[in-house]
Amino acid sequence: MSEAVKKILATLMICGVQTAEKAVKKEDLAVSCNLDPNTLETEVEKLIRSGHIKTHTRDETIYLYLTSTGIVA
Repeated sequence: MSEAVKKILATLMICGVQTAEKAVKKEDLAVSCNLDPNTLETEVEKLIRSGHIKTHTRDETIYLYLTSTGIVA
């Protein structure tokens, strides 16, 4: 597991982002994780495919949140 993935999962867990109602924008997550937006995008796509993160669309904006699979990762 890459350091970027560890940062993403840990940040979502620590911030309690585990439901669609608490989901965060990718841009905000990149800032919180201190990651380049391109790096974040690449890693988030992997995490979505593996079921660790889900997306939620609100007001035409995509938000991210941690799944139960992501919590135990």
